[in-house]
Amino acid sequence: MVKVFKKIAIYFYGVLELVPVPASQLLIIKALLIKFWPSTARDLGQWRPEPKERPFQPQDCLPMQTKALPATAQRYAMTGAANKGASPLKKAQPERCLVKTLTIRHLNAPCFISTGIGDTSLHVMTNVAPTILSTVSSQFIDDWLAALRTLCPEAQMASLLGRSGMVADTRHTHGRVTLDQIVCLYQLAAVETGDEMMGLWSRPIRPRALQHLLTTVREATSLSSALYRFSTFWNLLLDDYQFDLDDADNMLVLTLKPRGVAQVQRFGHMLILKLAHGLMSWLAGHEAPVKAVDFVFERPDFDQDYAVIFPAPLRFGQGATAISFDPNALGPAQARSTNDLDRFLQNAPRDWIFTSSREHTQSLRVRTYLVQSGWDAATLSQTASAMHMTPRTLIRRLHADGTSFQAIKDALRRDIAIRDLQAGRKSVEAIAHEVGFSSAANFHRAFQRWTGSTPSSYRRVQM
Repeated sequence: MVKVFKKIAIYFYGVLELVPVPASQLLIIKALLIKFWPSTARDLGQWRPEPKERPFQPQDCLPMQTKALPATAQRYAMTGAANKGASPLKKAQPERCLVKTLTIRHLNAPCFISTGIGDTSLHVMTNVAPTILSTVSSQFIDDWLAALRTLCPEAQMASLLGRSGMVADTRHTHGRVTLDQIVCLYQLAAVETGDEMMGLWSRPIRPRALQHLLTTVREATSLSSALYRFSTFWNLLLDDYQFDLDDADNMLVLTLKPRGVAQVQRFGHMLILKLAHGLMSWLAGHEAPVKAVDFVFERPDFDQDYAVIFPAPLRFGQGATAISFDPNALGPAQARSTNDLDRFLQNAPRDWIFTSSREHTQSLRVRTYLVQSGWDAATLSQTASAMHMTPRTLIRRLHADGTSFQAIKDALRRDIAIRDLQAGRKSVEAIAHEVGFSSAANFHRAFQRWTGSTPSSYRRVQM
């Protein structure tokens, strides 16, 4: 019974931290809780091990720079795959990323892990299988950047983009953004703006909100109960929207509904649904299956980007934004320790923003095959044969996904080229050969068509 009262007290203290309460009253409540339950000091943030400081280095937040790894992380990076599920950074001492005078307390090491093809030695921060080297259109993050600009002066915004590797004009219609860049910008902006949702909602989400959310949902006895806790938690924080959770017709549906007239932020709607899915997957111990995802906004030109985010059929222009689960397919909730919680916070959003599933669309299955087969076998007929169908059937199914075989092949070439150009270790001629072009001139023309920049100019801007 004492433990139950302790958990309730910690939960309500967390809620008080997130709503307008005078700091003096919070200190009195904290002091009383620690007096009656000294062990709550750690839960309330009173005690925190002070990690060894090191100055922030700009290359820490540039993708594919293995030299930016702290020495301890480098030592464990090469053995991470052999640890049989153990966190390869478990023995590493936590470090702080000092950005001007700001301290990122939830990062063991800032923004340096890549999940590229064959890059398993760098897959340090997560036990989830890496995604198939996906990038998204720069238009995908347009409204996120617009929200950030309302919170940041021009110089700070330029600094955030530069440290995240987004020094190119992200508003270019052909521009591409990598997972590393999204993760790094998220981790830097959430701290420096003091808003963990970075201006995407009308009310700022104060620091440590995600930590309190995880503390709340990890006590759930089932995944459906965790989803209910998720909805009630956000309903305390959001002014412009509220979550409804419906369990009917053998379907668990989490719906985001406006409170009156509310602005629709495409990135915000995506991110909060993906956070719900990420928490469900964290508690399940694997990527939780999703039945369907609906968005209230109309289908954008970059709708293919959402396929690398959600492992489910997507519908746009619906009555409300929602994510649906089959409760019979969810399985039990796994027990999660404080170390698990800390690791989730340290990695966010790397472990959960891009899906690891390649089975929910035919186009992603084709892309997976092309990654594994090599360019000599990257023909329509060989791909169709490998998938036990005729070329005509494959063409028809890809058309249903809104794409084509050549478009998938070109997108994969583009993303491999972007990765290698950002890494800066290969010549343009070598990259052209590796992505299947007979000459560098052909590669130059194709890359400019894909991104709006030549390979050389793209590399100069990124470096």
